[in-house]
Amino acid sequence: QLQMPLRFRSDIAKGIIVVPQNYLSDLASIPRFAWTIFMADDDPRIELGAWVHDLLYQNHGVVTLEDGSKSNLSRKDADAILAHEAMPELSATGFQCVAVYRSLRMFGDRWPGDPFWK
Repeated sequence: QLQMPLRFRSDIAKGIIVVPQNYLSDLASIPRFAWTIFMADDDPRIELGAWVHDLLYQNHGVVTLEDGSKSNLSRKDADAILAHEAMPELSATGFQCVAVYRSLRMFGDRWPGDPFWK
């Protein structure tokens, strides 16, 4: 459970995504075996982005940004926000970012109307 609101600036979302206080997240949407290869699911290099990623997945990419505008992101966008925006800011290696992104694309929950390999 998130103890305070979390603000994350995303170029992909074109604004600041706010994860509300008391939001619940499992922090890991890919199988456990994948985490053991790359990093722990609560590793600081992924935890911040995982909150944002889970919010986007739960809302199928539709969230209100801090400025009041709505995002309308795809599953691929949500995966890229985690692996290509949040993780590099937290000093994840290029290998870790690519590995997490590919794992999310293969094993992340599917959204209605979002083809598996899109």
